[in-house]
Amino acid sequence: MDNDNTSQNIPINTLAKRDPANNQLARLQDLHHQASYYITQAKSKNTWKAYKSDWHHFQTWCKQHNASSLPATPETIVFYITDLADTAKTATIQRKLVAIGQYHRGNKLDDPTKSAPVKECWKGLRRAKGTSQTQKSPVLIDQLKEILFQLPETTKGIRDKALLLIGLCAGFRRSELVSLNLGDVRFVREGMILTLRKSKTDQEQRGRDIGLPYARNPYLCPIQSLKAWLELADIKKGAIFRRVNRHGQVLDSRLTDQSIALIIKQYVEKLGLDSAGFAGHSLRAGLVTSLALAGLSESAIMRQSGHKSSAVLRRYIRHSELFKDNAIDKLGL
Repeated sequence: MDNDNTSQNIPINTLAKRDPANNQLARLQDLHHQASYYITQAKSKNTWKAYKSDWHHFQTWCKQHNASSLPATPETIVFYITDLADTAKTATIQRKLVAIGQYHRGNKLDDPTKSAPVKECWKGLRRAKGTSQTQKSPVLIDQLKEILFQLPETTKGIRDKALLLIGLCAGFRRSELVSLNLGDVRFVREGMILTLRKSKTDQEQRGRDIGLPYARNPYLCPIQSLKAWLELADIKKGAIFRRVNRHGQVLDSRLTDQSIALIIKQYVEKLGLDSAGFAGHSLRAGLVTSLALAGLSESAIMRQSGHKSSAVLRRYIRHSELFKDNAIDKLGL
């Protein structure tokens, strides 16, 4: 897709020729644009953005090696992923293969990533490199408390307190946290209900409600912290978590996904931890790990976190249980 249009190429003219008077062409053009829009909505904006970046990387590599990118031969792709093997993670290479396949299929071309040579090379590469993913460190509830008690009573500090508490207690991904609008919040007698309109595992936007009760300690309460931020920032509608400039002024612009990761890294560094191991996902991981350490069942954790897969959830639970009833404790060292 040299024009970076990831939608399918629908043959309008072929369809229009069925009408002798050709008076349906305008209608077919409208349907084409609408269908193209629906096709792009099949995946999230971040996914398309990643595909586009990966495709440009492949195009650049092909130009440097005098190879055709569209269509690409299986041999070209074998050489490409072999070249990536020393520097890229297995998951990154897999995503690039998906992008190459998407662009070929979108241009009505055979998908070379499905060819036998590419499959065999990919299988061997995975075996050689391994497929385990590096998990980001969770921000545990005790660590979060340390961070919160050190926060300054500044505009940014009050915003970050609400952001961190809601991010961990609701188990939000960073994209979910920054997507929250005032209309997604309902304060009720028991606490508050947050409506998540769309998430990574809910691309059809069925939505999900998350209930957060009042905390016993008012200072550690996500509801009280959010109310304090909304009042201070005078937010009447739109984005909840917004940028704050160096003068302490609240701006209209929404925080970005990357902002969440930077905020988390900033605060864990103050605890003396290596920020390289933390990211925007650390709050969500912190909820699951903390609840598992507290002895909650998988089903109870999944109700709060919204996980669809027990297998994904268990990665965090296994990590939390590494030192639980550890056999080495019996050595009496």
